[in-house]
Amino acid sequence: MVPVQVAMTSRQTIPRRRRMLRDLMIQVWIETRVFLREPVVIAFHIGLPLLLLVLLSQVHSNMLALRWTIGVIDIASSSASGRVAAMLERLSPFEVVGGSPGELQDRLSGGSVMAIAVLEHPSGSEALVARVVGDSDAAYLLRMALPEIVRSAAEASLGTQRPALDQRPLGADQHFSKVLLPGVLGMVVASVALFGFGARLAQYRQRGFLARLAVTPLGAAQFLAGQVVHRTAFIIVLIVMLRAVGECLIGVGSSSWMEFLAIASAGAVAFVGLGLLVGGTAPSGEIAAGICHALFFPMLLVSGAFYPTEALPNQLEAIAPVLPMTYLLDGFQRSIAGSGGVVGDVAALLGFGVLFFLVAIYAFRPQT
Repeated sequence: MVPVQVAMTSRQTIPRRRRMLRDLMIQVWIETRVFLREPVVIAFHIGLPLLLLVLLSQVHSNMLALRWTIGVIDIASSSASGRVAAMLERLSPFEVVGGSPGELQDRLSGGSVMAIAVLEHPSGSEALVARVVGDSDAAYLLRMALPEIVRSAAEASLGTQRPALDQRPLGADQHFSKVLLPGVLGMVVASVALFGFGARLAQYRQRGFLARLAVTPLGAAQFLAGQVVHRTAFIIVLIVMLRAVGECLIGVGSSSWMEFLAIASAGAVAFVGLGLLVGGTAPSGEIAAGICHALFFPMLLVSGAFYPTEALPNQLEAIAPVLPMTYLLDGFQRSIAGSGGVVGDVAALLGFGVLFFLVAIYAFRPQT
């Protein structure tokens, strides 16, 4: 009789699992319909990122039309500094001129030169150091570009090969695809997961909604599972749409759509897990919103959402490797540039996601 009972139990379990999966899909569909009925929510989650992307693409086009005259003072006079000067001459917004330090300083004061790049070796060191003189927009862009250019030139002098993403210096022609577009995508992932899911979940708990669900056929656990699946799927669809719009506007990207989908999916899992952790443990909806702000803006700043991390102070640059946003942005950059190497970023994001979900499940409280 025991084998018969086991077989009957197994046959009963399969329909139950199918029914749970069906109920989950129904809930996700209902959540999607409810979401689409809210025009204000659609405007914030979809309209604003699209508008921001269009505006940034216009700024990018204007930058391509600019021509800034910069001077280069090569105090180092080494092979690496020569490569840096040659790379600067290839950057689209810059027109490099030479001259003595005094002449270039006079032209900078007169406005005919917008910035000066000084290349030198510190005393007792063979490392090449580049600094920028000036406070114009050209000087700002030059400060963003120089760290990567110097690193590329130094490694070229050593005969080492770098990924295709890092072989090209960062100028206006790449600033959109390598910095601005990944920054917008990362910002959207984090905002939807933290503010759209985490803060809202804390409000549900504060109002006792989840506690009341526990005595219904739906149950709080299944409701939360539907919320997690819906938000994760929504983030992936939204990111793919924004990526397609960015490619139509600027023509960025390559054939690495599979890598892009992988990094977008892993990023959605990681940040939805973080939203679940915040929303499931915060004492109130107001505190959850404050925690989301405290996580959102520093992560964007430290992870290099709108400028290279090399421009950060050393203390902040050391924090970047422990933030999920760093791996999300790096994965977006690599997949958009088609340079490959996103496996490490995907693995790191999935690791963050597993950690966040495990801690959230352990510490979750149905009611504040």
